[in-house]
Amino acid sequence: MVVKGMGVDVMRIDRIERTLERFGQRFLSRVFTPAEVEYCTSRRRVVQHLAGRFAAKEAVYKALGAYVNTGIRWREVEILRGRGGSPQVVLHGAMREAAERGGVQRILISITHEDNICIVVAIAEGP
Repeated sequence: MVVKGMGVDVMRIDRIERTLERFGQRFLSRVFTPAEVEYCTSRRRVVQHLAGRFAAKEAVYKALGAYVNTGIRWREVEILRGRGGSPQVVLHGAMREAAERGGVQRILISITHEDNICIVVAIAEGP
């Protein structure tokens, strides 16, 4: 596999907390899929998990940036819990088409949290 793109994002968790307080369900339904909301709200640290997924979507968009000809489509980048609990990227619609155009076959992702900071690295791979 060859690296086709890489993206990194750093997110302040309290930024997501303030956005959630201000916009509530409207924010959740605009940015996250039902599966993402279900997972995050089932966790003890809901906002930390939402921030991680938000930053992951940004990092994936950056990794695919060379292949995407429109702005980020939040719900077309889905971050699910994979085997063993590691995050897994699932692309839908135009984001999946952009990845296919770029020859991206999979996106590896790592999410970490420390105090009020969340950091995500995404690596797009292809043949």
